[in-house]
Amino acid sequence: MTSYDRLISSIGNTPLTKLRTGTSSTDNLRVFAKCEFLNPTGSSKARPARQMILDALAKETSFHGKRFLDSGSGGTAEAEAMVAARLKCKLDVVMSAATPPSKIAAVTAYGANIIFSDPSGGSEGAHKKAAELARSQPGYIYLNQYANDSNWKAHIQTGDEIFEQTEGRVTHVYVGLGTGGTATGIGRGLKAKVPGVKIIGIMPEGYEHKLYGLKYITRENKPAILDMSLIDHIVLIPDEEAMHGMTVLARHEGLYVGPSSGAVFAAWQRERRLVNEGVIALIMHDDARKYPGLIGCSLQNVA
Repeated sequence: MTSYDRLISSIGNTPLTKLRTGTSSTDNLRVFAKCEFLNPTGSSKARPARQMILDALAKETSFHGKRFLDSGSGGTAEAEAMVAARLKCKLDVVMSAATPPSKIAAVTAYGANIIFSDPSGGSEGAHKKAAELARSQPGYIYLNQYANDSNWKAHIQTGDEIFEQTEGRVTHVYVGLGTGGTATGIGRGLKAKVPGVKIIGIMPEGYEHKLYGLKYITRENKPAILDMSLIDHIVLIPDEEAMHGMTVLARHEGLYVGPSSGAVFAAWQRERRLVNEGVIALIMHDDARKYPGLIGCSLQNVA
């Protein structure tokens, strides 16, 4: 990366902002949003996208005639496309044909080539097709976000930022689980500095869901980079609660965030009665711009 590429250099160092919703009046309990949606391309995925591509380039003795390859459902694919465009690299992305048009448009806008997989296979099917292409075509540099250690290593910095921004007082981090990179990186970084910190993972309730970027993880489909020993417990959130969380955050906090962020907030709302004191960090993974119409679709009990 050239030293003058300020766009790529601007990834990370996102603000931590205090929330009014769910914070105690006595200041014994403080809740903060880690605004990852303010990264370039609007998500936390910009961190691993940069790290994976730069690390791959550093290992390649010759890039001539080669292309990057990965699978994705939107956030990582768009971020990889942006970084690849800045570095003048070619990128192919395998995406399910059922991917929302707004996400496809965002990826292709940067010049990446999309290879569609069977819509019935979802993100799992896209991942399998990308792996097959990587095996059969040696001209690819396969990033494989689900098994790439550069993914979670990028989020060591995220944990360091939370540590510094809370002056080392963070007690709980609520984080969505997709590839597992965010939770693993934050968990490894923070638990080395704050041994008692709790990492709470958030997942959809089942395989069929609209919480893009999150994954219903079982023993059979666990991403290789996800270190479950770092997760203190998991909260399962249905689509409706996540959409409601999006609306609350927009109306009461001025945070225009997407469904994975809404799910993280919904998980905290469920558990707030169980936590009487501490410093809580909620990872706001993505913004809402690629999810038109979702905010406001669940208005019950939202003033």
